[in-house]
Amino acid sequence: MAKKGNSGDNRKKIIGVKKSTRVKSTTPGFFSRLHNQWGANSPKNSNEAILKKVFWGSFLFMVIFSVLAALQTGINEDEKFHHGYEKVLMDFYSSFGADKSALFVETGKMHFYGGLFDIITGMTNRALGNTSPEQPGFHHVRHFYNALFGCIAILFTALLARLAGGWQAALLA
Repeated sequence: MAKKGNSGDNRKKIIGVKKSTRVKSTTPGFFSRLHNQWGANSPKNSNEAILKKVFWGSFLFMVIFSVLAALQTGINEDEKFHHGYEKVLMDFYSSFGADKSALFVETGKMHFYGGLFDIITGMTNRALGNTSPEQPGFHHVRHFYNALFGCIAILFTALLARLAGGWQAALLA
């Protein structure tokens, strides 16, 4: 009977033992490094904070100026090729590939170019009811997207420069 009492005491001792705790790593994980790298934390000094504000302010100004200027530009020589290519691409995709005229475009050899931009402008023009290049808004759509894509390209170039050399390099890019 004494043995039964001892086994009960052992059980109490086993239950009372703490489990080992996991040691936390001091190195940050991928997402926290990415979070810190893209400027989620406050800049290290006031100069960086000012450069960051100047960068985003100048980028916003550039976007507004580019879009407004794009809507004031005239039609260039290449747009006659793009209008035709946009039309045959929209016909190709709306017919689910049955209309094969987009696969070979004699004038301008446009079938050698990627069609994403022409598809985006074509879809927007169709949604807005701009079906003819003689309509005033038809070319504004293309010019608007040109300005927008250009600003996005400049933004990513500047952010890449920021990774290499800080906000001052981003402003110079």
